[in-house]
Amino acid sequence: MDLTQPAVTRALKRLEHRLGTVLFERHPSGVIPTPAADSLLPYAEEIVSNAKAALEQVASLRGHSSSIVRIGAVASMSNSIVPEVINRLLVKWPSLRVQLLDAVEDQLSEALARREIDVAIAGFLQESEVPFLRRDGLTDSLVAFAHPEHALAKKGRLTLHDIATARWVLPPRSILPMQEFVRRFRDAGLVPPEATVETRSNGAIRALVGTGQFISWQPRVTLQAESRSRIVELDVPDLLWHREFYVYRRKRGILAPAAVRFLHELQELCRGSVSKKRRGQA
Repeated sequence: MDLTQPAVTRALKRLEHRLGTVLFERHPSGVIPTPAADSLLPYAEEIVSNAKAALEQVASLRGHSSSIVRIGAVASMSNSIVPEVINRLLVKWPSLRVQLLDAVEDQLSEALARREIDVAIAGFLQESEVPFLRRDGLTDSLVAFAHPEHALAKKGRLTLHDIATARWVLPPRSILPMQEFVRRFRDAGLVPPEATVETRSNGAIRALVGTGQFISWQPRVTLQAESRSRIVELDVPDLLWHREFYVYRRKRGILAPAAVRFLHELQELCRGSVSKKRRGQA
């Protein structure tokens, strides 16, 4: 902060005097924030975040730096629509910089709260965050998949009973898609499979499935880049789950201009995808 300890102490005392309350309890070993300080913290973080965004924007206008947009998305979106939006953005704003976080819903919610990202594209997040936009076209399907030489890949249509005892590699059950996974087995009167390997890494999941020893359940779009010699979709109708995605931002704070541009391009791309789909149906 480029401040000495006495300067920080004086600043805190001035703030406490202005607020008429104590913000820190002082002890020989250090200080402990009071409930008043805890209540102020989110606002202080918002002020710092907005100030940083403002400085970045002014520097960008002066040509001293490039604007930054910080995007978070679940794997299926970061592997499909987000790259298309980024390409469109860079055509119009070549100096734009993008920071992309590929993560699951609970991690994206935390990243939003910590102001590490401006916008998140995900399924349902925690109630502390609010849907900012909902766009037709932000959809995907989760499917079961395996190596083409896996025994289950050679059996055609499968039931939940057929795959319940397989060796699975899965994300933690705490994430939203896995809650749906568990529910489907329980609704069928079956014990949900326990993961032999549990990981949040989509790359690790695909690599393990590629060994021929595991099966998994992941967004269909994440498999499209994989060679069919390594991974194929299993025909399990009871595990096919179509889901929608939403665009989120924090409740408070100013959305950076670069993030506004991202949302505009996302909206335009989704609108075009829906129009194309409707023409195809017609």
